[in-house]
Amino acid sequence: MASSNVRITTQVVQFGTGSDDPYANLHLSAEIDDRDNGLNNGDTDFAPGDSAYFLIYKSSSITLSLPVASAGEVSYQGTTTVRKEDFVTFANEPEGSIEVPASSIASREWIGNSLGDSELVNETTLRLKEVPEGIYAGVLKVTYDAIATVGKLNSKPFADANPDLTDFEIVVVVVGTAGSETTP
Repeated sequence: MASSNVRITTQVVQFGTGSDDPYANLHLSAEIDDRDNGLNNGDTDFAPGDSAYFLIYKSSSITLSLPVASAGEVSYQGTTTVRKEDFVTFANEPEGSIEVPASSIASREWIGNSLGDSELVNETTLRLKEVPEGIYAGVLKVTYDAIATVGKLNSKPFADANPDLTDFEIVVVVVGTAGSETTP
């Protein structure tokens, strides 16, 4: 059998078309669990027949369907809390975004200019409590917890696969549906 590697392709989906759209602040994304202490122990390359864990981050009003893989089987394995750190920029705008929906904010620290207190106004948006006068810029280091749904891909061993095929991707499609109770 060839020593092939399997990679999971991920993509972020943004909902809505503008600030007046009730779906504009919804989020759905998936990524391979590459944390050193994560479910894959920091590994991001997998051989055919291996299991690979991935993390799905979603807004609380999104309901997930069972993912589909181009090869192998996918299942959900519950949820886990992931500590994240983002740098949020405020460049003459009173709002900035973190990468994935937060369940709680652990800490905030201004790097350079302090623009004062901020608040989480939805799961991904931070807003300055008081907007400075004139032109302003600041970078806020935000440490937060995010709830991730754990997915597990059981890839198929490709014993009968083309022996010349040494690298290939398995695509996992994650689908979510926005609930009717979504608020902006």
